[in-house]
Amino acid sequence: MALEFVGDAISLSGPTGTKLKSEIIREYYSFWWNITSGGAAKNYDWPTAIIELDAATGEAYIEETKETILGSAGHAVNLKCSNTNTHNLKIILVEKHPECYNHLKSVIERRWSNISVAQAEGPIYANHINVYLFNDTLDKAISKIATIKLGNSLFFFDPLRSVPFTTIEKVPQSRIKQFYQTGTEFIIFVFIIFLAECFSRPRLVSVRSNRCCRCFSDPSFWIFENCR
Repeated sequence: MALEFVGDAISLSGPTGTKLKSEIIREYYSFWWNITSGGAAKNYDWPTAIIELDAATGEAYIEETKETILGSAGHAVNLKCSNTNTHNLKIILVEKHPECYNHLKSVIERRWSNISVAQAEGPIYANHINVYLFNDTLDKAISKIATIKLGNSLFFFDPLRSVPFTTIEKVPQSRIKQFYQTGTEFIIFVFIIFLAECFSRPRLVSVRSNRCCRCFSDPSFWIFENCR
């Protein structure tokens, strides 16, 4: 699939697809962090991490409306930079596509100049800003991420096409060592194509329990939970 860009933004279609998904992710990131950090009662001190495994450029250009919006990775960084209480929130962005990765760095430098891109993509032991950038395959990135002390963590897989389930399984295998161990959550975004209807609908998939439950007001979106 050939990628197209408008400025630094990746060009995508769908005000009710990409744009809606991005807005839902923005709201959920904030909601999730406010709970898992301990909230105001705990001074937001509990360590947390948002890990974007398919970060793209941090911006998306919506072809139909001719507008540039923040993508999910952009919303993750914005949550970190726009809130004074996010000192213990780590943002980890992984993008294997070299051109996307260069655009991602450009977006960060332009929108959040307080973040040192050099430190973000430098050695993990020397990172003091809690923003990490990886231009690696998922397997390599997941191995590196396993060396970082994350705390309560949300892993977001958002591939353009697909992601091997064996790759996804590496995360719980490295983090979940006993029954009922909490602190690891997944969101996996996929397009499911209904041939009979000749169109595709986005599905938001969160691996956490065995149940499937309706989520959000839009019938296109579901949360699938799968817990070990």
